[in-house]
Parts: sequence; structure tokens; C-alpha cells
Amino acid sequence: RLAALLRNLRGRNAFYDRKLAGVDVDRLTLPRDLAALPFTTKAELVADQEASPPWGTALTEPLGRYTRYNQTSSTTGRPLRWIDTPGTWQWMLDCWKAVYRAAGVTARDRVFFPFSFGPFLGFWTAFEAATQIGAQAIPAGGMTSGQRLALVDALAPTVICCTPTYALRLIDVAREAGGRAAPAGGPVRVIIVAGEPGGSIPATRGRIERGWGARVIDHHGLTEAGPISFECLEAPGFLHVNEREFIAEVVDPDTGEPVADGARGELVVTNLGRTASPVVRYRTRDLVVRTRARCACGRTFARLAGGIVARADDMVNVRGVNVYPAAVEAVLRRIDAVAEYRCAVRAEGALRALAVEVEVAPGAAPAAAAALAADRLREALGLAVPVTAVPAGALPRFEMKARRFVVDRGTPPHGPAAPAAVRTGRRQAESRTPRGHAGTDRPGGPMRITGIANVMLGTSDLDRARSFYRDRLGLAVRQETPGFVFFDTGPATLCLSTAHARLAAQPGPTEVVLAVESVREAYGALQDAGVEFLREPANVTGASWAANFRDPDGHLLSIFGPE
Repeated sequence: RLAALLRNLRGRNAFYDRKLAGVDVDRLTLPRDLAALPFTTKAELVADQEASPPWGTALTEPLGRYTRYNQTSSTTGRPLRWIDTPGTWQWMLDCWKAVYRAAGVTARDRVFFPFSFGPFLGFWTAFEAATQIGAQAIPAGGMTSGQRLALVDALAPTVICCTPTYALRLIDVAREAGGRAAPAGGPVRVIIVAGEPGGSIPATRGRIERGWGARVIDHHGLTEAGPISFECLEAPGFLHVNEREFIAEVVDPDTGEPVADGARGELVVTNLGRTASPVVRYRTRDLVVRTRARCACGRTFARLAGGIVARADDMVNVRGVNVYPAAVEAVLRRIDAVAEYRCAVRAEGALRALAVEVEVAPGAAPAAAAALAADRLREALGLAVPVTAVPAGALPRFEMKARRFVVDRGTPPHGPAAPAAVRTGRRQAESRTPRGHAGTDRPGGPMRITGIANVMLGTSDLDRARSFYRDRLGLAVRQETPGFVFFDTGPATLCLSTAHARLAAQPGPTEVVLAVESVREAYGALQDAGVEFLREPANVTGASWAANFRDPDGHLLSIFGPE
């Protein structure tokens, strides 16, 4: 089927004609030679649609044959627009029928869909697939949560399809209205969740199952790929990859090389039946652990242990520690006193800092709940995270994908040094006001510093300094003008300048802090390149380490990050 798909693309799909140029598909032995095909990334598809709006060139059929439109949720950037022919749409409905079979959903069930029908693919395909298996499909768009619960009482659906977040929201609304504790004990026996990792996070799924008295079934898919995986009744916490319709690989997210079963890697998929708008070796950015052990349900498909463990796109480095939103959710959902939460990641000096707000369940003590959450987060993440209790109803609620993890993407992606004031789980240390500044209106005034734009270093020998930063440190030269060399270093630009050397009356305590993924590995690599360090790597704060050296002009440099 893959060979037939590739032959079908030739001369018909301009996007893949370009990508597969130079690959002699007819000489490949598949699946052995799968790695000879290039990866496809979301960034490529977005760029293709920007260059050839609105649909891009990743289409195999004439445009008039496409009848369905959907788009991604755009939680990680510009949305992708995706269109399907009647044939490829039916293929996706057939994939959804596999989800229903694994969940034990049949023609005898009534399936409730508490969401508004926007361009989100997952619920459209779920709705239409439910009707094709003979189940009664109940739409509940354009309604409040209270109205939807009233409809549940009136129509007694046996299955609900929604996000994990909204399943929890309906539990809260049920408790707040009508005096009942929760929907548990009602007709609902299965809740199929998708769109977020919560369905495979034990604490989150446990909270949903207790509140509804129903079995949670997790499902995973992508707008641009289709319905990929599903959980079965017999083995909670595992997602079967639908290998009848997808070729799945797991690769190292940094190198692209295959990883062994049991090791964490990035899921890469090729869909075999969506021939009018396919993706070949598509990097999903979903981090998974694959196992081929036979399931108790009898299916022989590969399984993803723990579901989608995390998304590579979601990782944020906070003071040298890689933090995933799913890890935070796993901690907070185990605390019964926490009803809802929101995380904010912002710049704090040269670092990123994480802060958490929690709404407390009725009857719980706010201060005690916040302190417990701070203690649990510190144990799980190795970070001191300030947690603040906020009034009931202060945090937003979500019907579709939740946005509880708010990141200021304009701030530095890695934490290079310890902040002047370090927040703890219980309180925040006093901020230091620089000598000579009143500081009373600094936080909100026009001179508020939000990040570093450039680091300017004076040098008396531009050629020597350029060689050091380019050849020994491996930085890429972005631009050169007379007396200046600019290097790409992430959010900030490093500039070497002969003019700054002339302006300085005397050398100052200039320091450039370089964020690295492993201080010890960077230390060894730089030593091999001839860099002489002033000290060996040492722990400087929390889980963060550092080591110092100087450049040819005497400026102090540090590597900073996890050990």
C-alpha cells in the first residue's frame, strides 16, 4: 500500500514531487528502505500553505473533488488547513469505527457530543462514524454546560465524546447545580476523550471516572494525519496504533534515528488511506514509548505505553529544568483539593520562571491546598514553584483544548543563571532594587525590561574574537559589517564590536551566559576544542550547574543548565 501511495503521488502531488525528487521510489524495498524517504514536518506544510494559499500544494486530486474542510487548533502556531475528498473522508470514518469497536460502542448506544461544531476534525468524524455504526448521535452544540447536563438527564446517553478538560468541567457544573454530587450513577458508561493528554494521565482519568462512574477511553489523532490510535477496554493506559491504516515509527526527536521499543521517542506516521492529502513520514512531535507485547484484547498492533507521554513542542526550560505541561497536570490532578489550575511561564531577569494558580475545591483550605501543591511540584520537578490560591471561578474553563499552560514565547528559552530573587513554594523573596534607583514604578513603567535584545562585547582584535566564537564555540555568523560581527544565539544576538572596545575606559565585569542541555557534556566538548576553563562544572542553584571560562579579550563566559 505504501508503494502504491508513492506511485500515486508522482506527477500529481506537487509538494511530494519536490520532497521526493532524487528518490527512486521504484527501486525501494519497503518497509526496509522507509528511512530513504524524507521526513515531513508541520513547519513545511505551513510554509507550503503560506506560499500557495489557501490550500498549499500537498493535494493529489483536482481541487473540485474536495468536499470537506477542517483545520488544526493552532495551539502551537498558525493553523493548518486540510481538505478531503469523499473517499478520504470515509477512510477517516472507518478509522473512527475502530475506536468505537475497541470502546465497546455498538448500534445499541446513544453517543452524546457536547461541543460546538467548528472546523475541528475529530468531533466531525466521530459524529458521522457513530451514525454509520447505527448508534444514535446526539449533538449538543450552542448550549451551556447546565443545558447539556439537563439533556444528559433527559436523553440518557450511554457514551460521551469530549476532551478530558470538558469531562471534568461537567462534573464541576453538576456539583454546583441541582445539589447532586456528580453525574456518577447515571446512564453514561463510556467517555471517549481526545485532544489533550489527560486521558492517559492516571490522576486525570481517575478523577473523570470517579465523577462520572464511567470508563474513560483515550484516543489520539491529528487533523493532518487522521485518527491514529485508541485505547481498548481490556488494557487501560495503552493506545493501540491502528497499523492497518498507518505506518508508525518512533525516532529520536533530535537525531531522527530509530529508537528501540521501550525507549521514549517521537512518533512518526504515514497514513495509507488518505491518498488525496497524505502525509509521508510525518513528525507528529508526540513523545511516546512503544511496546509490541501482545494485548489482552487480542490485537497485535503496536501499543503506546502511557499514551502520549508529552509533546516535544510543549517542553519549556525553567531554570535549567525541562518542564512538560503533562507532568504538571499529573501532579495537580492527584490533589483532590485542587479543582482547577493555570500555569504561567514568564521571564524573570535572564531566566524563565514558572508560577501556578489554583482554584480550591469547596470545603478545602486555600492556603493548605496551595502549600501542598507547591510541595508536590517541588518533589516532582526539582523546582521551587510559587503556587497561589485564587477565588472560585477566577480561572477560565474550556470546552475544547484547554490552555492551562501559558508561555511567554518571546522570553529566553533556557535559564542561564540564578535570579537575584528566587521564589519558593511558600513565598517569594523580596526583589532587590539596584543601588541608585528608587524602583517604585519600574514593574509597570515604560523602562520595564522584558528580555535581552543584544549582547555587545568590545574586542581589540576582531579576527581573533570571531575565530574563537565561530570555530571553538560553534556559533553561526549571521552578519558582518566593518567593525562588527553578529552571531545567531537564539532570542538575543551576540555582537563583537571594535567600537565598544574603544568606548570602554576600562574592562568591566562583562559575562555572557550560554544555556546548554548538559553542562558536563558541553564542558567536555569545549575542552576538546581547546577552551581553558576557570573552574570545573559545579552546582549553582537547584538543579542547575555552571562552569566558567574567558574569551581572548578577557570577557567572562559561562555554560549553564542541567548537569
